[in-house]
Amino acid sequence: RQLITYGVQVPYGFATTSFLYREFISHNQLAVPIQCKLDKLSKGELSLREAGKAIRGLIERAHFSVEQKQVIIQNYQKLCSKNECHNMAVAVRSSATAEDLPEASFAGQQESFLNIRSPEALIEACRLCFASLYTDRAIIYRQEQGFSNIPIALSIFGDHSDVMSARGTGFAILCANSVQEAMDFAFIAQAASLKGRVPVLHFFDGFRTSHEVNKVSMPAHQALAAMLDDDAISEHRMRAMSPVHPVVRGTSQNPDVFFQSREATNPYYHNFPKVVQSLMNTYG
Repeated sequence: RQLITYGVQVPYGFATTSFLYREFISHNQLAVPIQCKLDKLSKGELSLREAGKAIRGLIERAHFSVEQKQVIIQNYQKLCSKNECHNMAVAVRSSATAEDLPEASFAGQQESFLNIRSPEALIEACRLCFASLYTDRAIIYRQEQGFSNIPIALSIFGDHSDVMSARGTGFAILCANSVQEAMDFAFIAQAASLKGRVPVLHFFDGFRTSHEVNKVSMPAHQALAAMLDDDAISEHRMRAMSPVHPVVRGTSQNPDVFFQSREATNPYYHNFPKVVQSLMNTYG
């Protein structure tokens, strides 16, 4: 709010409180079942993976009350109204009640969901956000740091997805969902751009990459090299701007010429999802 008064363009957003999370848990009577799973984990009756999956399942199958839904949807609709956009794309970001402490940092352990575009999708994203409070890494980190897994709560911040402002630029948008995908998709984005001749904006939640420590599986260099087309690389370099073969770009055009050029690019965009999927299949 203070930045807005100085004319800084800050994207609008809204946040649910930790009180809503506790109400959600209470409304669905989940505190006892969650504690039961955690007790079995501490006794060795359940593995970390089994306990985390079971707790997340409890939350994912739970429901918001009518009043809780109304509060979330009303704030989303206000956000759409402020931005003069029907069903605008928002990011649903989770935030622990003690995100960064001198002795521990919980940032990046919960999930973020991007390009959420409807009230129904927003409610589902909020539920999944709540469930992500019990990812395997979050449970074990709290245990190792001496924090209880029960009194914790979660706040959710819904804001305009800044990356979606690039939709009108002609870039394809490829979103990674983990640190492993952040590495894998970086290569796939490059290979797809070369093969499909469409630039790719590849992104991942930077807050997680800066706070999360995780293992990644490195692909063999030979496998990566086999996926790159040498001819496509040469053609890409030949299309680069160079005084050796000058071209005219970005001139003023009449509408009929402009739309002809735009129509000429459509086949590339129509074919691009197949290009990306094909490379993902090969990479996998």
